[in-house]
Amino acid sequence: MEGDTREARSKTCRFYPLKMKRAALIGLNYYNTLYQLNGCVNDVIESQKQLAKRGFSFVSVLTDSPENKVTRSQILAALDALIKDASPGDFLVLLYSGHGGQVPTSKETDGMNECIFDSDLTPILDDELKRQTVDRLSAGVRIYFHFDCCHSGSILDLPFTYRIRENREMKKLSFWGEMLAYAKTVPPMKHEASEKSWTSILQMLLGKVSVTQESRSKIKPEALLLSGCKDEEVSFDAYFETPKGRIRRPVTPRGMSGGAMTYYFWKLINDKPGITMYELLKQLNLSLRASGFNQKPQLTSSRDGIDIISTPFWLA
Repeated sequence: MEGDTREARSKTCRFYPLKMKRAALIGLNYYNTLYQLNGCVNDVIESQKQLAKRGFSFVSVLTDSPENKVTRSQILAALDALIKDASPGDFLVLLYSGHGGQVPTSKETDGMNECIFDSDLTPILDDELKRQTVDRLSAGVRIYFHFDCCHSGSILDLPFTYRIRENREMKKLSFWGEMLAYAKTVPPMKHEASEKSWTSILQMLLGKVSVTQESRSKIKPEALLLSGCKDEEVSFDAYFETPKGRIRRPVTPRGMSGGAMTYYFWKLINDKPGITMYELLKQLNLSLRASGFNQKPQLTSSRDGIDIISTPFWLA
């Protein structure tokens, strides 16, 4: 909604009126290869339509085709164009649908860096994605990242991660320094921030969110990431039989293919106007589980104290 920042803010946050909406959409099918996908370009086409309905004045599209590959330099150029001249009050969206992976490193707790790939499977590491986007934006800019790819849970290393518990409730974790968002390898720490918002306290009392210590690294913009799965999981390309919306695997060349998470994301956004962050994440997980997809989307934020229970999702 124009002029509505929507997200809950702590006392120290400043209000910035909405100025410009722009997006960069990247979808790679890796045509004529052993690792070809079928729905990633469709994800971009559908998302472009959906963002146009929501007032995005500039949407750049980067997709491959059987004749043309997308290179690493082209992806980085698209990121640069998205954030160039961004100023307080701007709302940016970066969507990536394609292959994701992990690259060995000595800097991460699990020994892996998450990454995305260009058409030739040249990796772009999560550290570089963060440097090229989040780290270059100023305070007052909002940026939503949508990564429908494998191993994408902590792909931007944002400090606060929300995910569905086995009992379908939310769990909020925070991690220190370079540590990854694995609940099984990094235990929650006590909250020692100098200030807690009442929404954080309320969520903790309700038992839906556990509030833990902030990351040492401060992030200036308000960044939100919806990832297709946890770091150790894969995201699925799916075949949709319309108009009934039935889904099956494996992907076939017939009908409508797309990322399973992206399909359900836009379905929920359109079917439930004003859906909250909490409800969107919960329904995404339930929908994917009901359809037989063993992937658990996660919501990651640069900010503590967001009232995800009552705050509408940014694109709702």
